[in-house]
Amino acid sequence: SSNPAFTHVVITHDRGGGPRAVLKGSETSVWEGLGSGEYTFTVTACYTAAGGSTRTSVGRSVTLKVDTTPPGPVTGLSAVDNDFGRVQLNWTNPGDPDLRYVEITCEPLSADAQTLTAVPSASGTYTWKGLAGGVTYTFTVKAVDESGNQSEIAVVIGTPWDVTPPGPVMNPKAVAIDDGVVLFWTDSPDADLKWIQIEHDANPKWYADPPKGKQTYTKTGLTNYTTYTFTLKAVDETGNRSEGVSVTATPPGDPNARGGDVVIKIIDNTIYENHTFTYTETGSQALTFYSGTATPAAVDILAEACGKGAFRQDLFFRLNVIPIHMSALRERHSDIEPLLHHFLCEAGAHPFTFDDDARAYLTEYPWPGNVRELKNLAERIAVLCDDDHIGRDDLENLFLPHNGGKPPDNTPGGGASCQNILDDGILKMSYSHAKELFEKRYLEHQLKKNDYIISRTAEATGMYPGNLHAKLRKFGIEKNIGSTREY
Repeated sequence: SSNPAFTHVVITHDRGGGPRAVLKGSETSVWEGLGSGEYTFTVTACYTAAGGSTRTSVGRSVTLKVDTTPPGPVTGLSAVDNDFGRVQLNWTNPGDPDLRYVEITCEPLSADAQTLTAVPSASGTYTWKGLAGGVTYTFTVKAVDESGNQSEIAVVIGTPWDVTPPGPVMNPKAVAIDDGVVLFWTDSPDADLKWIQIEHDANPKWYADPPKGKQTYTKTGLTNYTTYTFTLKAVDETGNRSEGVSVTATPPGDPNARGGDVVIKIIDNTIYENHTFTYTETGSQALTFYSGTATPAAVDILAEACGKGAFRQDLFFRLNVIPIHMSALRERHSDIEPLLHHFLCEAGAHPFTFDDDARAYLTEYPWPGNVRELKNLAERIAVLCDDDHIGRDDLENLFLPHNGGKPPDNTPGGGASCQNILDDGILKMSYSHAKELFEKRYLEHQLKKNDYIISRTAEATGMYPGNLHAKLRKFGIEKNIGSTREY
């Protein structure tokens, strides 16, 4: 009031509130702890009359509706992760008629993100921008009504996509080698670096992906004298790629090689093959090697080919590291018996002993087929010999060529070789089946030759009669002997 005698006001409400005095100069009063409903507030002005008495004006009243009930919470809250630092929030608003807006907060906050967002009540979606890619954020959402009452909060987690590419590889270097290039580099320092993508211009569809930490890669199978450009890109866990860094290299070539590439094909790794390091030309510059032991003759052949320009000199020096001088088997008498026992074990044969005459025969024999011929002999012994003792006669009867290369007589007609007495069918069988079939045919032949008399057949074959009888029973031959058999 503008009356100079005005001193204060007295406020009451119809639900038992007050009286409350408010001094002159203060034009507001806050009432707390009210329940929901309608309230009628009465404000009465007080004045100081003459003589110090107090008089009052007629009170003025106002009726207010108080709402202290919070709205319901939002439901169905979800977060959709997007690129470029964005997360889209979706929800369903509560059904309160006095809903005013939805309040959203975010933790942690990025530099560009707002601290508080009020979304109109008509909306059920909002995209929060300015977030950091790859960081997990917690969003809280609550509804606010016209009276300022707030609902319970709803919480959701969102992680924007990481769209920040890693830094490029550093210190790239390319070193050219024969028909290839070796690449070196230093990885970018990004914590989420996953691998390095390598491409080259000659084949757009080709790429390699060495993992982080390797920092080197060798590409072979390239064409000499051709310049290649390799591009290296760092790739992070999300798949973001850095800018490419390129290096070039030209695989070297030998001017004496008449152009083209040398193609080496490994044919055989068998250690006892003695034709190692020989080569055949299959075109202008395609050479085929037989791997194994390098003989002096083989080294001489390659050296001669280098002189003619048929073989690259730089490749020859790469291959000719430690030439192994391996003489023929006929010049290594002390190796014959140990190798023979080794091959017998490989063939699954029982232990054999060789008398002095047999050892002398093995030493005297020229072995034109080298170690392969010795292995064939071992397999033949395993199939044909049941006696543990091997003599010179046994070896001569196992189709070993002698006397100028002529095979010994081992049948009544004489002169049949192993290949001649075996038909093609037996040679196509497995080892075990061929052995059984040969034994059966051999025993049938010996029985017929000795008039089906067991004692004679055992003597002719060098078997004990009991062992022979067991073999006949095994192969079902015993029934053909009849009652005339003798022991």
